[in-house]
Amino acid sequence: MDIYKKILPENHIEIARTFNRLGFAYANQKQYTLALTYLSKSLIVYHHTVPEVHPDKAFLLYNTGLVHHRLGEF
Repeated sequence: MDIYKKILPENHIEIARTFNRLGFAYANQKQYTLALTYLSKSLIVYHHTVPEVHPDKAFLLYNTGLVHHRLGEF
């Protein structure tokens, strides 16, 4: 992630994808607070980089819903 931040603009799609992957990885380790932190960061970057309807954003929303489900919030 540090390398991406050095070579890519702040709102680059690859940064959003990496945040999403990190969130998913933390969710799989049952570290849900960290997962939601990274998924939220991903959403912020996606908001600035992709249209409202985009497959990457759908994957992010699925991951976010999965975390909330595992927390018993759904």
